[in-house]
Amino acid sequence: MKLSFETIQPTDFDQVDQLVADAFAPVPQSQGQEVGFLHQLRTTFDYQPTFEMVAKPSIDQVVGHGILTPVTVRGTQHTTTILALSGPVGCETNLARQWCGESTLK
Repeated sequence: MKLSFETIQPTDFDQVDQLVADAFAPVPQSQGQEVGFLHQLRTTFDYQPTFEMVAKPSIDQVVGHGILTPVTVRGTQHTTTILALSGPVGCETNLARQWCGESTLK
């Protein structure tokens, strides 16, 4: 399957919510809070939509998702900002073992 990797658009949000919920539903450690956490990340001061990506086989279908957020690391002499994987990475179940999630973040 050929995928297009794109910056998320507001029209993708509902599909991403469903994708993330479905991806984590079978995970025993999940408490079902991944979608809520994703929504919280989008309301933070540092949120940048350009760091939230989706994988699409067609213009109107989302099959993968990943999000990075800037994190400030303060040391005794230096301060720097890095990107951190900060939200759930999700892929359709049939693509989960085909590097869909990892590719979304590359």
